[in-house]
Amino acid sequence: MRQVLDHVAVVVPDLARAAGAYRRLGFNLTRASSHKGALEPGGPVELWGAGNHCAMFEQGYLEVLGVTDPARHHAHVDARLARYHGLHLVAIGCDDAAAMERGLRARAIPAKAMVRVGRDVPYGEGTRPGEFEIVGLAEDLFPEADLFYIAHPTRDLLWQPQLLAQPNGVTALTGAVICAADPDEVGHRLAWITARAASATSRGREVSLDVGRIVVCTPAQLAASFPGATPPALPSVAAVEFAVRDRGATAAFLDSQGIACQVGPDGSLQVAAADAEGAWIAFR
Repeated sequence: MRQVLDHVAVVVPDLARAAGAYRRLGFNLTRASSHKGALEPGGPVELWGAGNHCAMFEQGYLEVLGVTDPARHHAHVDARLARYHGLHLVAIGCDDAAAMERGLRARAIPAKAMVRVGRDVPYGEGTRPGEFEIVGLAEDLFPEADLFYIAHPTRDLLWQPQLLAQPNGVTALTGAVICAADPDEVGHRLAWITARAASATSRGREVSLDVGRIVVCTPAQLAASFPGATPPALPSVAAVEFAVRDRGATAAFLDSQGIACQVGPDGSLQVAAADAEGAWIAFR
């Protein structure tokens, strides 16, 4: 089955502040939207106290995730922030979540039962009900990231044409970078989960999906690719990579916002975690 890098999420303690930071970085964010769903199998669907702003691209999207109502359920956000503030979620898109669940289990991969989550997606001046079908993995299978599969029954509500133009010129989410002590071992597990090869590169182990890639590296390899970078924890999701239409235009935009950026060894424009709520960013 086709697998794509669907989205990554940076988990933040102050959603309003983080939205401001990402808008300054040139991301065209949606209005805040809270998730809803059953808190236990078979339970009633209810509004949660966690939600997001999203930047939608021609391929994939970026989620800025945090607490929208402290009085409602948001334990999953608290658990992530207790480890570190930054990138946590790496979602792999598929066309059929139920079929993906069956396929994973047929290969003896401990997949959770598919769940349906919703949120009222900003649409025009109002909202429309969005649906997401998610297949998670056993907690101890891939502790390096919140890795899961996702399908979008209401895709057109998310990828609205007017949302795709990004002031910074981003057109696609292309990569997620995971930092771990043993990339070979982590890459082996990731290859097993995705049924894709984990190729050895100078950056570490790289798993190429049908669209997008996941790189697993050591702290030293992270610092070689992103000079000055250190992981927020070990293991962790340390960096995200985007494609842009025109690198020069992206550089000019960031400069206009007073955002310092460096040129990485691969020629990418890089923004440090301090300016991006804990996430290193590469534009290329």
